[in-house]
Amino acid sequence: MKRTSNPSVERTHNGGARLLVPPPSAAPLCAAHVKRRRMLALCMKSLLLHLVALFLCASAQAQGYGKTIYISPDGKFRAEIVPTYTQERGFHEHCVTIYTRTGKQLAQNDHSSNDHEHGQTVNQAEWTPDSRFFVYGTHSSGGHSGWHFPT
Repeated sequence: MKRTSNPSVERTHNGGARLLVPPPSAAPLCAAHVKRRRMLALCMKSLLLHLVALFLCASAQAQGYGKTIYISPDGKFRAEIVPTYTQERGFHEHCVTIYTRTGKQLAQNDHSSNDHEHGQTVNQAEWTPDSRFFVYGTHSSGGHSGWHFPT
């Protein structure tokens, strides 16, 4: 390969030309380039955080499909309503568990049945404003004589 009169162009063996890329300069970047690089880095960090959040949400859904969490107004307790069984019609039987902020289990009420046809489904739930009680209503997940269960 021969150099031409232009130092950034080199002739190839078959008569063509190849553009030579100059080495990166050690000169400082102008303020616009610095700002652009910072914005790009910030966008990449934001994208990474969003991807991590998406992954965590997906894994939480996979671990506790349909789990609903209610945080008490004072933030000291959480109630988890977890489906224990899903029937083809889309009905669930639920288990309600109350935890402290640190994760200690305080109470649990399992509304599932052995045959998955006579349990209870939580249809509405809420903490009282003073965080003393977690109140929820249920209905029958199916089966015979569903009205025999207290709510």
